[in-house]
Amino acid sequence: MRIKKVHVENFRSIKRIDIDFENLMIFIGQNNHGKTNVLLALNFFFDSASKLKDEDFFSHRKAGDNKLLVEITFDNLTDEEKTTFKKYLLTGDLLKVQKIAKLDGEEITQEYHGYFEIPDEPWLNPDNISDFVNREKLASIDSKYDIMSYFPSSGRITKAQVEEFQQRYKQEHKDTLSFQIELESRPFLGQKNVAAGILGNFYLIPAVKDISDETKIQAATNFGRLLNNVIKEMSEQNEEFQKIKEDLNKLMGSFNKDVEKGDEGRPSELVALEQGLANELKNWDISLDIQITPPEIEKLFQLGTDVYINDGVRTPVETKGHGLQRSLIFALVKVWSKTLNEMRLKDTAKKEEQRKKGRFPSESVFFAIEEPELFLHPQAQRQMLDSLKQLSEIPKHQILACTHSSFFVDMNLYKSICIISKDSPQDGTKPFQYTQDLFEGPDKVEKKRKFNMAYWFNPDRSELFFSKKVALPQSQVKFQS
Repeated sequence: MRIKKVHVENFRSIKRIDIDFENLMIFIGQNNHGKTNVLLALNFFFDSASKLKDEDFFSHRKAGDNKLLVEITFDNLTDEEKTTFKKYLLTGDLLKVQKIAKLDGEEITQEYHGYFEIPDEPWLNPDNISDFVNREKLASIDSKYDIMSYFPSSGRITKAQVEEFQQRYKQEHKDTLSFQIELESRPFLGQKNVAAGILGNFYLIPAVKDISDETKIQAATNFGRLLNNVIKEMSEQNEEFQKIKEDLNKLMGSFNKDVEKGDEGRPSELVALEQGLANELKNWDISLDIQITPPEIEKLFQLGTDVYINDGVRTPVETKGHGLQRSLIFALVKVWSKTLNEMRLKDTAKKEEQRKKGRFPSESVFFAIEEPELFLHPQAQRQMLDSLKQLSEIPKHQILACTHSSFFVDMNLYKSICIISKDSPQDGTKPFQYTQDLFEGPDKVEKKRKFNMAYWFNPDRSELFFSKKVALPQSQVKFQS
């Protein structure tokens, strides 16, 4: 699935905005106008464990309005995603989910809620399931709608059966039923919090990121995730790794005192240390031995793992240029995303468990990149844009980038451009975009070719999109009827 629309209220510099999304989104605008806040709002939505502060609430909101929300409409759902979110599927196979945060004194609570279609018929309303678990009530409306054919001919009718009936009936009669779209009051998917990845994997790559932090072997870094996954596979499949682990445990175990053999085979230096300590404590009438616990070989990687790059001179990555460092960070995110999908495909037991529950985490990947042009020369910026275009064309991928570079303004992708502006702190951040077709009619392809936007909007002319005002000589302004 992919993001189709985003609605945000009361988040940082954003009072209220609505943005239509393409597979590739380019956010442009001046500094401190809210481009980054758009990406952070999405990060808040996808990160079920995110922590907000008072400052994250729009400071110029109305008195008593102490809630912020991010609402996303998804389209292009896969069959598995339709199964997972079947209760929330809207006309057109859309999914609309809201994450809301409420500020109550010093406490901030967060909740997910989904939108669903409520048929005008009360017996198809999910909130009324309990009212229709007996045959008498169902039979009272059966003659007109042939309801009883959906249930067993005998036995007790359960809530699960009524829920399944509602889903089937709505699907089979969607063309003849009328619906109202409502926001559920209960938690999304019936859970207090949304499981990580259930709505897809969102990766935020900020403009300022220390490569030494990103290449640490920690669960929170993509490099740490990748290396830990490799270590896990080695420990399960690599015989040499398993032998080294066994030999290390045997070696470390030989340092410890054996109940039967005593100090036989132990290092004399270690025995002498124990005896020296025991002699100093002889008045306590005790014996003493030092027990050494074999280390987990997996944790040895955390103690001394560095990334070296050879570009003619082999040195640690942190000594290389910032452009190369940033490219490595982006590469780590992409490789981890691919690895995550491969892990899901391999884990057949987990997939079978998910199939039984009818709930599959979305495999969609959303990359949000702040200033992808940073530290890149002009030609490399063009190559980066081409790379982002190609990445956005991969199924289940979506790319969002905020930039100050005119090289990223590609007028052939004008629907992807969203200008972010802020006239005043009170009005908040506002988006400006054009989502209609510039060329219409059966010959629109030819019209577009003749206009040749790529020619008229080169990087120099594209700077006008980053300006507050643009002055055009009257002789250059032409109108076409």
